Amino acid sequence: MFIRFIILLLATALVAPFFIPGPDGRPVMTLDKLGIGKMPELASLPDIGGSSAESGSLTLYRYRDDQGNWHFTDQAPASGDFELVEVQNANLLESASLPPGREPETLAMAVPGIPLPGNTARALEEAGAVQEQLDQRAEQMDNAINSAQ
Repeated sequence: MFIRFIILLLATALVAPFFIPGPDGRPVMTLDKLGIGKMPELASLPDIGGSSAESGSLTLYRYRDDQGNWHFTDQAPASGDFELVEVQNANLLESASLPPGREPETLAMAVPGIPLPGNTARALEEAGAVQEQLDQRAEQMDNAINSAQ
């Protein structure tokens, strides 16, 4: 008897949110909120990067740079050899565009406390300037302590 009561209580707890009205008067939970609702049609999806919404395919260009790294792009490279790659059932996201005047080679992920390779000389100069300031302050503190005695 106790087990039947627990099962009934659990079933009530699972079904109740579909009938309890929320602040807007609609039920707190719906099948759409669970993701069981209607899926979007392929034809209504935006066309990104040369893909075909109906077929879900995408044409990319693949090439290798001078350092031997592979690159994939939706635009043909200006020079060099490249291959056409057809991707079926592509799931695409549009990438962020670069600010005007910025080249991809100048962008790098900065890690706090670690200088970028091109900025090492500048970082050493700044570290030297900080060390000079610390030395001057230590000397001022020593002079202040000596004059107070």
